[in-house]
Amino acid sequence: MLKEAEKIFCAGLLLLFGMGSGVVYADFQAGVDAVKKGDFATALREWKPLAQRGVVDAQLNLGLMYVNGDGVPQDYKEAVKWFEKAVEQGDAMAQYTLGLMYVNGDGVPQDYKEAARLYEKAAEQGYAKAQYNLGSMYGNGKGVLQDYVKAHMWWNIAASSGHKSAAENRGIVEKMMTASQKAEAQRLAVAKVEEILRKQDSTQSEKEVATPINKAPKELVLSIQRKLHNLGYKPGPLDGKVGAKTTEAIKQFQRDYNLTPTGHVSDELLTILIALEVDTSKPPKSSAQLASTGTGFFINEYSAITNYHVVEDCSNLKAVIDGKKVTARVDAIDETTDIALIRFNQTVTNHVEFRLKGKVELGEKVYVAGFPLRGLLAKDMNFVSGEVSAMAGMDNDRKYLQISAPVQPGNSGGPLLDEYGNVVGMVVAKLNAVEIAKTTGDIPQNINFAIKGSLLKSFLDINGANYKTSNSTTKMTSSKIAHLAQDFTMPIECYQ
Repeated sequence: MLKEAEKIFCAGLLLLFGMGSGVVYADFQAGVDAVKKGDFATALREWKPLAQRGVVDAQLNLGLMYVNGDGVPQDYKEAVKWFEKAVEQGDAMAQYTLGLMYVNGDGVPQDYKEAARLYEKAAEQGYAKAQYNLGSMYGNGKGVLQDYVKAHMWWNIAASSGHKSAAENRGIVEKMMTASQKAEAQRLAVAKVEEILRKQDSTQSEKEVATPINKAPKELVLSIQRKLHNLGYKPGPLDGKVGAKTTEAIKQFQRDYNLTPTGHVSDELLTILIALEVDTSKPPKSSAQLASTGTGFFINEYSAITNYHVVEDCSNLKAVIDGKKVTARVDAIDETTDIALIRFNQTVTNHVEFRLKGKVELGEKVYVAGFPLRGLLAKDMNFVSGEVSAMAGMDNDRKYLQISAPVQPGNSGGPLLDEYGNVVGMVVAKLNAVEIAKTTGDIPQNINFAIKGSLLKSFLDINGANYKTSNSTTKMTSSKIAHLAQDFTMPIECYQ
């Protein structure tokens, strides 16, 4: 069921800082300081003359005082008077707030059509709450003709600004739309976001929207790289650095969506990419073919980890959860340690726990869960046991453990579990028996490698991913561990 538009005013005032001369600012600030002390009489004395002189922030806050009855008798009609004055000056929050008054019928006759008109004015200025409410008007057919495409468009734009209810409603209305309607809504959202940002740029020409490439913040670049990767483009390593591959991926995206192909990193670009959030109901592109498979495991209710080489260069990434194929997106990678964090737009109830204390010991019994040779062997999860046979990998690389548990192609990214059911590592590779045989004349048996659990936890900590730990001292039977692993381990499919 769609959530309703926001209808209730927040208690208290929004302490907006006025622009203009130093005297105006000082007078306005005096009112702000008074409100912080609960002295609404002083605030009224400071703000009313400013409101009468046309200071829009004073007009807006004065209207809110009358809405909330702060220091004055509650008077919706008086509030409307001041909101209307701020609306005449084009203030987005005043437009949104007056729209609420028309929805509620407070101080004015209830008029959904007028509310929609005011919401649209604020929405066109980038005001997320107005965008959400306008989407709700279209979704419910209040004040406008019911239109799921426009509802999706406005909710999508509001969701890109972090509006949670908008994201929820977008997901609900998608189930009522055809594929062509969703595609049209996405196209309209991209065009509308670009239009909004262009207007903002023209009205604030002194503010540089695009960040020079050589000065682009790492966080901005990384976010853009992730979004491009999730949309099927190839920006190169997700490292927060602008290289030739990232620049070319940006240009290709801009060409595909009829934008000027500058290749520049900017806040505007990120906003457009966010608005094009990947639709997890879409199947892989018809031109994309299954290239490889691997394994992953959930570390919290919506995220999983696998090997980077499992997701590298995938234009579409799928995981099989509860028998259904679900689209995943890459959130973070570390090529050096071969780890990738992937995320889903749905939640699960079962996820792993990492061993909290104590290093893995040489000779310790371990278990491997995964989906090797998928399509050749059984589709069900494969579960095998072995021992830790060495505390380092090839060339004495201390990032890895050597294990004797049998590993085949497709096991990559699967969990390495101890006898307590805790994760102590992630399967990463098996020794190339053919190449070793060419060199030594002997075929090695069961020499496989796993990334140590300490590196996995460090990677998750760096990327702000939640996970659980356990200090269990109760050993489990192998069948019990296998049963647990079935609930948090999944096959991953890479399409290229």
